[in-house]
Amino acid sequence: MNNQGQLDYLRVHKDPTPLRERTAEALRSAIFNLHLKPGQRLVESELCTMTGVSRSSVREAMRNLEAEGLVRPMAGRGMQVTPLSADMGREIYEVRGVLEAAAGHNFAERATVDDVRDLKSAMSRLKKTKKSPAGSQYADALDDVYRVLLRGARNQVADQLIATLNGRIHLLQALASNAEKPKRRRKTITLVGEIVDAACQHKAKRTARLCKAFVDRSAVFAQKVLKKHAATLSAPTAEDA
Repeated sequence: MNNQGQLDYLRVHKDPTPLRERTAEALRSAIFNLHLKPGQRLVESELCTMTGVSRSSVREAMRNLEAEGLVRPMAGRGMQVTPLSADMGREIYEVRGVLEAAAGHNFAERATVDDVRDLKSAMSRLKKTKKSPAGSQYADALDDVYRVLLRGARNQVADQLIATLNGRIHLLQALASNAEKPKRRRKTITLVGEIVDAACQHKAKRTARLCKAFVDRSAVFAQKVLKKHAATLSAPTAEDA
């Protein structure tokens, strides 16, 4: 696990928010930022040291993260960050393609003036990350665009379905964003801009088509990243020798 100096930002400070929620958010951020990587074993005592909270708070936080699909039990060895396989990635992107195409279509049909304004603002923030070296800023801005799009689609069932996948979707996006080169990132921002333009012009069919094409493109890239990640995990380590 990473050393203490690298994870000082994980320290949980005093705040009116319940301690278990702040602890879960700190660990969630560490997972999304890949400081805690897919497949990595999570040692409770080390997490307590990193976050500065008690074992009971860490355990409550881990239960929250397990419900989100971000961590899972290891047989007799505590917990680990959920590994991401190529098959899991493919299945998630298949579902995303259907849900996000429907969300894009619905936004174009149902969006209010305020929704359109908010989507354009989110897109403006995404464009500003084009040259940013911080992948997390880009990933957060991209997430904001989709959050506004989903909100404007006004479909609670779709929201609930996506919520059950959100943890793993974010983890996939984190891996992909970390591997994405500047040229691909610029192309991604351009494609998202086309989706936003169509949605704001209330072109429902075009928005749905662009959303589906964007997810399909993302799925191909994610498969490459996941296969490379799997090869890294399966490589022999000093402990195996």
